[in-house]
Amino acid sequence: MDDIAHLWKVAEDSRRLNQSSKHEPRPYRNPDEMLKRWRLRSMESGMNNEMEDYQRMLPKTTILSSDIHSCKIPFEDLKPINLCDLKVPMVHNKRFLVCQIIAMPSLYVGVTILIQDLNGDVEEVAIYNFTYNFNDLDSLSPGTILIIKEPWLRYGSHDKTPSLRIDSPSDIIFVDPTDYEFLCKIEAKQLYVSMSEDAELWRQEANECFKKKDYKNALFLYDRAIRYNPQLPVLYLNKSITCLQTGAFYVAYKNAKLALEKGGDREKALYRMGQAAYGMREWQKAINHFEEVLKEFPKNTVAVEQLKRANARLAEQKTGKYDFKEMFLESKKEKAELDVSDYTGPIEIGEIPGK
Repeated sequence: MDDIAHLWKVAEDSRRLNQSSKHEPRPYRNPDEMLKRWRLRSMESGMNNEMEDYQRMLPKTTILSSDIHSCKIPFEDLKPINLCDLKVPMVHNKRFLVCQIIAMPSLYVGVTILIQDLNGDVEEVAIYNFTYNFNDLDSLSPGTILIIKEPWLRYGSHDKTPSLRIDSPSDIIFVDPTDYEFLCKIEAKQLYVSMSEDAELWRQEANECFKKKDYKNALFLYDRAIRYNPQLPVLYLNKSITCLQTGAFYVAYKNAKLALEKGGDREKALYRMGQAAYGMREWQKAINHFEEVLKEFPKNTVAVEQLKRANARLAEQKTGKYDFKEMFLESKKEKAELDVSDYTGPIEIGEIPGK
C-alpha cells in the first residue's frame, strides 16, 4: 500500500508540474550516457535483439493522466523543430520533429523508444495506443526514421525527468530512407539511403510480406514501388487489398479507383471498390460496385454473395429489422463479428406515465 501511495503522490506532483504555465527549456541529455543507460536497462529487463525475448517482458506499473493530445493540423502546415528548442511542459503546436530510433524499443504500459534528432541530441519517447502485440515491433527498430507531429514534452509520472509522449498513432509518420525528395523537403537528406529503384523488385518484396500477413511492411514497400513507377496499376490493386486487410477502407477505395483509372484489372478494381465501400458502411455505393462487377463479369460468384450482404445491410438501415437470433448466436462466439447496419428511426419526445 505504501508503494501505491508513493506512486500516487509522485503522479500528482507530476500532474501539477505538467499543468504549469511556466515552460522551462528542455534539459540537455548526454547522448552517450543516455544510450549506455538504455542498454543497461534493457539488459536488466532480460531483453536483447531476439524477438522471443519480448514475450518474457511484463508491463510495468504507471499512472496515466487524463491529458491527451492529437495533432489536427495537416503536415504541410507544420514547421520543423529540434530537441534543443523544446520546452517543458509544452505541446509544440504547428511543429514537427524529425528523428531516428537508435536502440531497440522497450515495453512498459506503452512502447518506449530512444530517438536522436538531426543535431545528434537524444530523448526518450513514450508511445501509447501504438500496438499491443509484443512481437510486432519491427517498425520501431534502430535506424527507423520518424516524424513526430506537434511533439509533446512533459514530466513523467515516476519522476521529474521530461520525455516526449505520443497518444495518437496518427502523430507518427514513418519516413522511407530511400525517398530522397521527401527527405530534402524535411531537411533530413543526410538520412538518405541509396537502394534499387526497380519497382518490380519492391513489389515482389511487398508481396512476400503480404503472404506472411506483415501488412505494415507490405504497405511501406508498395508505397516505395509506387514512387518508382506511379503508372503501374497492379501496385494500386495490391495496396488496395492490403489496406482492406488492415481496415483502412478509405485508402483501399482510393487505390482501387486509381488502379481502375490507370487501366488495371477492372474486375479486381471494381470488386475491391465494393469491398472498401462496404467497409466504410456505404451500402448503396457497395451495391453499385458489386452490380458493376456482375454486369461485366457475371461468373463472379463471390460478388453475388457480397451483393446479397450489401443489400441486407441497406435493408436493415432503412427498416430497422434485424435477425436477432443470428446476432445472439454470433455474440456467443469467442471472436464475435456482428455484421449489421445501423438504424436510426423517427424520434418522438414525450412523457412516460409514472416517470
